[in-house]
Amino acid sequence: MTADALATARRHKARAEAALEIGRYSHAERDARAALAAVPTDVDATLYLARALLGQSRHEEAVSAARTAVEMAPGDGYTHYLLGFALQVAGRHADALAPLREAVALQPSAPRYHARLAIALCESGAKDQSRAVIEAVASKAEDDVMLVDECARVYSALGEHEAGVRFAQRGVVLRPADPTTHWRLAWVLANRRDYAGAIAASTAALELDPNYWAAWEELGYSLNELRRRSDPSRALEAEAALNEALRLKPGLRSAAFNLASLYRSQGRLARAERVCEEALTIDPKHEQLARVREDLRAERRVRDKARRDQAALLLVLAGLAALSAYAAASVPTLVFSLLTAVVAVSASVAVRLQKEPPDDAPPPKPTLLAEIAQSRGASRAIE
Repeated sequence: MTADALATARRHKARAEAALEIGRYSHAERDARAALAAVPTDVDATLYLARALLGQSRHEEAVSAARTAVEMAPGDGYTHYLLGFALQVAGRHADALAPLREAVALQPSAPRYHARLAIALCESGAKDQSRAVIEAVASKAEDDVMLVDECARVYSALGEHEAGVRFAQRGVVLRPADPTTHWRLAWVLANRRDYAGAIAASTAALELDPNYWAAWEELGYSLNELRRRSDPSRALEAEAALNEALRLKPGLRSAAFNLASLYRSQGRLARAERVCEEALTIDPKHEQLARVREDLRAERRVRDKARRDQAALLLVLAGLAALSAYAAASVPTLVFSLLTAVVAVSASVAVRLQKEPPDDAPPPKPTLLAEIAQSRGASRAIE
């Protein structure tokens, strides 16, 4: 390996690391690949590439890059940790167990590795094991924001919502200017079905970072749940927030699923199917969205068949009316029968041509942020 190649790799790695810090994932990918072109066996560059791919929701590619890093440095706990994390993000929690256990075995003093293992165990259904793992490290989370965050997630997922909220609130105290701490609080509050609280916490995150896609997704989810359970007037706001999340993070699974569900509930099946298609273009292995898409297609076929059957019935009625007119003995009966036939034929044509209303208008712009910020200020003044 020449000195020039090593210097080139160092330069591109520094750029990739800086790009990752500010969320410029495509730039980080470009520099990580440039570093690997100079030094193909560079572990750090491979790890940066995996993280950059994760940031772009290219989950399977990220898993592949992380596997390569493990092969390069099998004795490094972080490479196993990142592989486990990538598998978790891809929704493959059971597959994440082995690398995360290896990460813990290699670096047992890293509490975050234990926390990630607890998440994988919980999502895989091993809740008792998950609880034992997280309880062993929860006491170390007092001043570690990342560990506090993961404890909040695990306890909330285990159904221990008060503990989850307590850890999430601790994260906000530790980093009040960090939008991710407010987003985590929104997430655990939504898990507790406190959707109003989740909306307020999501809004607090967006006040700090209006381009925070996860906060838009959480806001949209909570608004949609309120719409579904008690307040149909929230539909437009939920649609706007979920579309904003997808604009900022194309292919975001949860936002696509919730937006498709919202459109489906409104009978906007073509648009719901389009949301699924767009997400599957980015993440073709998402089985849940693929199933929703197939359900939507089946639902549209049933609806179209019902329309055809209705049109056929109206045509039969038109034919009977025409026969009645032909056999009529009096002028009034003839006129009435002819009018009935015309109405039936017109109705049949209308049913045959009936389609979903045009849905090409741009999604509504999210205006809820300013409204909630204003209402939150008012509630503080009242207190």
